[in-house]
Amino acid sequence: MKVHRFLVDAALLKIGSQEVHDPDILHQWKDVLRLEEGDDVVLFDGKGNEARATISSTQRGFVVVEVAAVESAARSGRDVVLYAALLKRENAELVLQKATEIGVTRIVPLITARTVKLGFKMDRAQKIVREAAEQCGRADVPVVDEPMRFAGALAGAQGHQAFLHTSGASLPLRKLEAVDGLWVGPEGGWTDEEAAAARSAGCDLASLGPLTLRAETAAIVAAYLAVHS
Repeated sequence: MKVHRFLVDAALLKIGSQEVHDPDILHQWKDVLRLEEGDDVVLFDGKGNEARATISSTQRGFVVVEVAAVESAARSGRDVVLYAALLKRENAELVLQKATEIGVTRIVPLITARTVKLGFKMDRAQKIVREAAEQCGRADVPVVDEPMRFAGALAGAQGHQAFLHTSGASLPLRKLEAVDGLWVGPEGGWTDEEAAAARSAGCDLASLGPLTLRAETAAIVAAYLAVHS
């Protein structure tokens, strides 16, 4: 039987009896999953710690669980920041979900010269990455920043940056080592001025090959290569 995972307040990750009061979690347990006394769950705090727990009693307004052990979960892959231009809603949400599953540690939505969709709902973004972390089994949840303008994000970037671009001067992304930040443009691509600014800031221009990929596809494929290469 599958053991379901839930993001909870770090205060609940203590050995012994703990009361879960979060209404969203209680709804999932009682009304959606129909969990009962004796069922096991995994609780994690979004910062790399998790605990195996057993539901011991269901009360009005809360559920009591018995936490047997708490441990730090090992991370897989490198810590990578994904700088991704804002996309149309369904595509942006796909990038948030898959970047979380892949293991990206921070996601910075970008406003670029060719960004078309400017709307961004932080509460929706947080819900997507939280649920993706619960589903995929990671014990941490990526940080999602408020949208930043390209120039400001570039000025604050640290470490080795890979800037996806179709220029003939671009190197295959898989050949770049120890990438700390990954930059993916909007549906219409980067402007020449943005590419020049990235080069001036010390970014390596990188490519995923000769084919033209959709922005969301490029973000997902490149994120995997950067995190797990």
